[in-house]
Amino acid sequence: MWRLFRGSEVGRATLAGMPILAALPHIGVAQAPSSLARTSAPPVAEIRLDAQSAYGAPVLAGAGIRHPAGPYWSVYYGAGVGRTTRNPAATAIRADAMMRMSLDPFRERSSALYVGGGISATWLGGVAQPTMVLIAGVELPSSGRWLRAIEIGAGNGVRAAVALRRTRPGRR
Repeated sequence: MWRLFRGSEVGRATLAGMPILAALPHIGVAQAPSSLARTSAPPVAEIRLDAQSAYGAPVLAGAGIRHPAGPYWSVYYGAGVGRTTRNPAATAIRADAMMRMSLDPFRERSSALYVGGGISATWLGGVAQPTMVLIAGVELPSSGRWLRAIEIGAGNGVRAAVALRRTRPGRR
């Protein structure tokens, strides 16, 4: 597994951070007041289309789950697959693990900003390129049980995404 990162210190740090991000939803609920721990919602689905400026500029279709980690925070785990724009025959695969903080988790306004960060790895030609990622986005007004979102990010290049997120009544 370590050979995928070719001895990169960033790669090792990224891989070492994944178990920490995996544990965050459980830590958040364990530290929350008992009323929040009892009402913790199940994970919800997300479908997205991403474009990235690094690694051959891949365009990726992906899906993932978002797990609430408190009233403002959620953890997202997702993966995508697509083609690069510089070499359409090359397949790119990306896996993400990110924390997001919504600035309006209770839908007091029709749109809401969010910020976050995490780790990501893009595989292109059998070689993994791990990176740390910072994101910012806006969730647009919902249509039924789905929210639309637009997101930009930075992490070894510029990232842009559009997403459809399943939502819960009265929450984002």
